[in-house]
Amino acid sequence: MSTRTWTSLALAAALLAACGDSDGTNGFASPAKDSSASADATSDTAPDSATDSVTAPDSVTDSVTDSVTDSDTATAPDSATDTDTAADTAPQCPAPTGLRPPRLSEHAGAYDPVRRHFVILGGSTAASVNCDFPASTFEPTTWIYDVDCGDWRSVTTAGPPPRTRHAAALAGGARQQLVIYGGRYRPPNTAAYTLRDDVWLFDLATETWQELPTKSGPAPRINPAMVWDPDADRLILFGGNASTSGTAYVSLNDTWTLDLTTGTWTELATTGKPSPRLFTAATWDPSRKRLVIFGGGDNSSFLDPSGIFDELWAMTPTTTTGAWTQLGAASPTRPQARFWAGMVADLTRDRYLMFGGHDNAALGNRNDLWAFDPAGDTWSKVSAGDVFNKGPSGTCNFPPDFTVVDADAPERREAQVFAAGDGEAFLMGGKTDCGAVDDLFRLDLGTDTWTEEVSATVGESCVRAGGVGCKSLCF
Repeated sequence: MSTRTWTSLALAAALLAACGDSDGTNGFASPAKDSSASADATSDTAPDSATDSVTAPDSVTDSVTDSVTDSDTATAPDSATDTDTAADTAPQCPAPTGLRPPRLSEHAGAYDPVRRHFVILGGSTAASVNCDFPASTFEPTTWIYDVDCGDWRSVTTAGPPPRTRHAAALAGGARQQLVIYGGRYRPPNTAAYTLRDDVWLFDLATETWQELPTKSGPAPRINPAMVWDPDADRLILFGGNASTSGTAYVSLNDTWTLDLTTGTWTELATTGKPSPRLFTAATWDPSRKRLVIFGGGDNSSFLDPSGIFDELWAMTPTTTTGAWTQLGAASPTRPQARFWAGMVADLTRDRYLMFGGHDNAALGNRNDLWAFDPAGDTWSKVSAGDVFNKGPSGTCNFPPDFTVVDADAPERREAQVFAAGDGEAFLMGGKTDCGAVDDLFRLDLGTDTWTEEVSATVGESCVRAGGVGCKSLCF
């Protein structure tokens, strides 16, 4: 496990060197409100008595005993017991695999706090750099990161068909499954995408997949919000995109539940629902028993920044109905509007944490961290992340000092996996200004500090990666 060790001085030196040539050309332009378009878009034990081998009169024995007892090299029976206990409770780690996922975005996953496994599935290795649009890939592999052992491994048993932009939720309790729904796929050299509406269950103990047959479900879609309701043992699904096109959206605002025992879908009759949207961040609030969503975009958001939202909504469900309420509307501060962010519930501190995403302003991809207090109905900024510094000199010509880099935060990104459990959250992959990234970060929810579990090999900006004399935003 490694942690960020860049100091502010080192970053300043790298940035100073980078400023020598500010006409870099490897940024990715994203929609922005003004001409300063943003860069776009993971042992031996001692004898029972130390005097057993000493034969001497009692007075000598006492002296020797005292001497051995005081010696640092003696191992007392209690110490031996402690050593054995520690060995018994230590994680039994296999030999490192040397494997790791490729750079990924548009994947899905969750964190299993029981086994301390971070599980991801699918996604694409392709992401835009310098305003290009490479063809998507559709990855079939399930990957598991063992937090205690610090190692990635791939699951060898058969799983769901390849896909991107699907949804995932952890079903804990007695179920102990990762559930995925939907997504899209397109064979090479074809135009329209095939949207999926299948549901798959990954047994976290046996590490095997099984498809769940379902009845009378919602229209196939991508990028919906999805959570698990533990009280009813059901999925809750909201919104998403029903378009098969890669350049147009058909946003949705219907709400469905799925009984994970019977496979029966039920559309909820809801009141006060938000307008149709996709790319929302979502979490489940177990204390208040409600789905919470943030941000997202409407049909126009592909080209029009005004179609991107900064709203936080909650939906409290019953068996057949649901009531939507907007949260934080009067908060004096709030995050910039954005889509494809990540959000988790911090149960210990009773708050929602939102990270990253793509905004509708000059910065584009973000790496700020925000907390919402449901009791006070207010937002607060935990960390600012990178700050906009200098705009492009032309279309997609982003300089290396495009931002002032926050060395304590992960790279700016969208379309990542951000999942939490038992006082910690994990972040993997996503679309950055420099393609897609393959790193893994851990967020301590008690201290709000990031630790880099697995360093990126690709996808980071030149300055953030420690480059000196950077001549463009990306290497």
